[in-house]
Amino acid sequence: MPSDPANGQVAGAATVSTTSTDPVASNNTAAITTSIAPATTDVADLVTSIMPSVSTATAGSTISFALGFRNSSSTTAAIKVVPVAYLPAGLANVVVLDNSGVAVPNAYNSATGQVTFPTIDSQAPNNLTSYTVSLTAPANAVVISASSVSSNTSDPNPNDNLAGNTVNITAAYDATTSLAGPLTAQPGSTNIYSVTTTNNGPSTAPNTFTQTVTLPAGATATNITGGGTQSGNTITFPAISNQTAGSNGAVTNTFSLVMPATGSLPLTATVTVGTANATPESITTNDQATLTTTPANQAPVAQNVWNTLQGARGNTAKLAAPTGLPISPLVATDADGTITAYTITSVPSTTQGNLYYNGVLARPGDVVAASGLSFAPTAGFVGNATFTYTATDNANATNTLVSNAVSNLGLYTIPVAQDQVSTYAVFNTNKGGTPANKYQTGDVLAQTIDPNAAVYNSTGVIYNSVGVLQGGAANGLATTGTNATLATGSAALPAGVSLDPATGRISVSDATMLVNNPTAQTYTVRVTTVDLNGGVTTQNVTFTIGALPLPVVLTAFSAQAVANRDALLTWATASEQHNDHFDIERSFDAVSFAQIAQVAGHGTTAAASTYALTDAG
Repeated sequence: MPSDPANGQVAGAATVSTTSTDPVASNNTAAITTSIAPATTDVADLVTSIMPSVSTATAGSTISFALGFRNSSSTTAAIKVVPVAYLPAGLANVVVLDNSGVAVPNAYNSATGQVTFPTIDSQAPNNLTSYTVSLTAPANAVVISASSVSSNTSDPNPNDNLAGNTVNITAAYDATTSLAGPLTAQPGSTNIYSVTTTNNGPSTAPNTFTQTVTLPAGATATNITGGGTQSGNTITFPAISNQTAGSNGAVTNTFSLVMPATGSLPLTATVTVGTANATPESITTNDQATLTTTPANQAPVAQNVWNTLQGARGNTAKLAAPTGLPISPLVATDADGTITAYTITSVPSTTQGNLYYNGVLARPGDVVAASGLSFAPTAGFVGNATFTYTATDNANATNTLVSNAVSNLGLYTIPVAQDQVSTYAVFNTNKGGTPANKYQTGDVLAQTIDPNAAVYNSTGVIYNSVGVLQGGAANGLATTGTNATLATGSAALPAGVSLDPATGRISVSDATMLVNNPTAQTYTVRVTTVDLNGGVTTQNVTFTIGALPLPVVLTAFSAQAVANRDALLTWATASEQHNDHFDIERSFDAVSFAQIAQVAGHGTTAAASTYALTDAG
């Protein structure tokens, strides 16, 4: 290349080589050719300058450069003046402003670092064109800058066409640490935690960073990565040297901890910055991070329930209770709270029966209390009717930040058996006939036994020979409520006889009201009973009341007025048997009677007798 060419072209080439294998050798050489303009008659001395705002700046701060491009000739204008500046490539936030404060768009080329300013077609003598370039100080140790100026007019002093300057950069770095792990965890569970140290930069850290994590007293970490060790309740990881800025340089280590049976698990991570280099980190408030894992809400456990409120219910139960009979309560437990509600998730099929809550047909999704459910089996169904449910708790009693938890599915089973009909047995059929053997109030005429729920005593009986319920025995009906009624269309019970609606017993309720039949009389009534399992039986019950003749054979009875004031009563008997006396009663309405006298009888005699009594007044 000529040392001082006057015209023509100047060519230059650059080459790079290596002893290693270069997979792309085509870009190892570059060349450029520069045309040299001939000298002009007019000459103008162009001068450039570049001055930084500071000589030393902290990485990440804003620095600016003032650039000047002057035509120092006092007589000649410079033609086609080209001002240029050179900065490091890859700078951030580069803004170029002209002397009026107007931004020059796309002036900075981030790939090459060159700043291109508008060409000045003709720069007048002694004219100064200035620019300001501001930028964010990079992380490297120094910013070298330069400016140059050229034109189509010959320059008698090219040495001042180029200027340069340097800004020293003080490293700036920011160590920060963070903890990651579950915010809630089940007691006894093993959970993974991570501690991350990042240099927020912008410079590579000149000092070492050391990670530590403080655990609760007594906690022992396992699976510690990165060569970390635990001493006491502190985990210490190896020091991090020359950590580069940004997420790519971040260092993450992990460890595992078991959630304690009670209470929370508080952790503190700290990054400690070494002091070998005098430059401190820029921010210290983010050198520590905390994380507390609180006990998670333990889900309640719904139990599988078999209905035991009553035995296997008869499949005729719906006849007596259209909305079913009560079933045992739903059951669930919660280790860290209480159960607030239950939700029906499925109901028995219609072939099994209907489930009700407070008398209303239950459907999937219904929210119910533990009690209040009833079940009415479909007539003829035999087997296990089932439905499912879940329980919802009141969240964690010690952690109000967690949500309510829902249990597993609980299976509820309702056994439904084939209903066996109840039967009646009659008692005291040998009574009557004589006054000594007459019926007494309370005498049992018939008792029921329902085999679905009956209980026999240790001797194998329920009633004794006169129909009295024995200790330890049960007839299969409840002892309270209405469990026995006369069915629609049934004949009425005879006078003095009643049906106990609780036990189903038919007995003499008032012996004085019994009809004095000369011979035994048989009665049939239709009775409906409901057993303990809800089974319904409607049946004819036939019982006999023995003869209850009068103790005399009455042959005549008359009443005769005397002086329109008294009444003369006379009667005669053909025979008498065990006749102690006659009770004479008076009534004014043929409904209510009152005793007015007593006449002695003749005991036992086959002879005819006559009697008289005057009812005075």
